[in-house]
Amino acid sequence: MRYYKFGLNVGAPEADAHSLAERGFSAVVCSPDARSIRAATDAGMRAYACFGAFSLHEGDQECVDVDGKPRVWFGSGCPNDPIAGRRRANQLRSLAETGGLSGILIDGARFASPASQEGVESMFTCFCPACCAKMREWGVNPEQMRIEVSKFRSGERAMPPEEWLAFRAQSVREALDAFRKIVKGVRSDLMFGAFVFPHSLGALVGQTDEALESLDIIAPMLYRRYRQPHGPATLNHEYAALVSAIGKARTARLTGIEPPENVIEAGFPPEIIESETRKARLPDKILAPILQYDDPELPKSIQAAIRGGADAVGFFG
Repeated sequence: MRYYKFGLNVGAPEADAHSLAERGFSAVVCSPDARSIRAATDAGMRAYACFGAFSLHEGDQECVDVDGKPRVWFGSGCPNDPIAGRRRANQLRSLAETGGLSGILIDGARFASPASQEGVESMFTCFCPACCAKMREWGVNPEQMRIEVSKFRSGERAMPPEEWLAFRAQSVREALDAFRKIVKGVRSDLMFGAFVFPHSLGALVGQTDEALESLDIIAPMLYRRYRQPHGPATLNHEYAALVSAIGKARTARLTGIEPPENVIEAGFPPEIIESETRKARLPDKILAPILQYDDPELPKSIQAAIRGGADAVGFFG
């Protein structure tokens, strides 16, 4: 089994890389500075960089919720903002030109989730001008969509509108396809991957199997008992927020999973790692789930990922 680590000590990358290599790590996601990359490769590891898909800069289009209010989520803006999209493309191209990298992993290539630190209302997006225009291009009435998403939020309809989920997924797919073209255009041998949501929650944020087809590496973030106050993408925080927003019965119907009682504290058992890993498998992709390094039952979680078919296992924290 191959193991990788997210993060390298920028103050002492050589010592950290040497220690990781001695412990059997074969790759690290590190800062894209020359010293860190050199430290990783000199230690015999592959160096990967991480790129924030929709990082928000001043003047970018924020997502807009069903009430017309701007919503920031995960420090990100609207995935369909065309002006920000051109800046992001240039930034990614520059990163891909960095020497010594083996690949780039995209983070945050999605729409807002229930456990957005800025609040669950961020999930009920996006109805900004760019998204509404794109909906019309695809033959979808944005005003009717807004009404249906509002009904989902209020409980008037049990499940989210299929057109809304499809819009999110197609938007993510287009973004990832464009990112891949940029990366491969710089160096065809660079691996292109992404950190993605647990499969059971993926469709809600636009990360369907079809949306992820352009990836070489799929890295589901499977943090089953994350103990920090906020935890977007973590299983316990996301399920707790979803249950709070739409109730336990609707959550189970939507995701196929009935979370444990007091899930924010109890978390999920290690077995969830196996099932989420198995569901994330796509043909001809490297499946590399990433686990929390401080998992109190880390050996069990690692074995669960391996049983689920992981090609590599990563660690965060």
